[in-house]
Amino acid sequence: MSDSCSWSIRFAPPGWGQAYSQTVFLAAWGEILRTDDGGASWATLAPVNYNDIALHPTDPAVIMAVGDGLGVQRSLDGGLTWAAAVEGLTAIVPPDLAVDPDRIETLYALGSAAGTILKSDSGGETWRTLTVVENAGKPGWSAGSVLVDPFLSSRVYVAGDPI
Repeated sequence: MSDSCSWSIRFAPPGWGQAYSQTVFLAAWGEILRTDDGGASWATLAPVNYNDIALHPTDPAVIMAVGDGLGVQRSLDGGLTWAAAVEGLTAIVPPDLAVDPDRIETLYALGSAAGTILKSDSGGETWRTLTVVENAGKPGWSAGSVLVDPFLSSRVYVAGDPI
């Protein structure tokens, strides 16, 4: 594992099965790392500048990632190859991603405008602006993370910080 600054860590979803119980992904400056042995060893999946990853709730082959200058990228082979999934994003590079655990093709991302949430109902093929988060227009507020409630997937949370 490199000396990269960690941006995002994700555990394999329960829907992947018991065989993935020790699988963890780390998106760090310079690469996406994966361990299948609880952290004893790490392998580089993508040696590029990704900030965050989102994992398909039931299919280990499908991984989404966002990165500086890369936009949203999707892998359909467990991270071996990557392709852009940016239609509708128009020069937006979201800093964070979330997958709806009940509707696996539904993804959420933070937009570049304060509090903007982007949504894809097509597994990242196309994106649209969904809403603007309350309080986002207040001076000094910046959204930093988006999360889908695992118990009520119609509820999406956005966390922010003062700048």
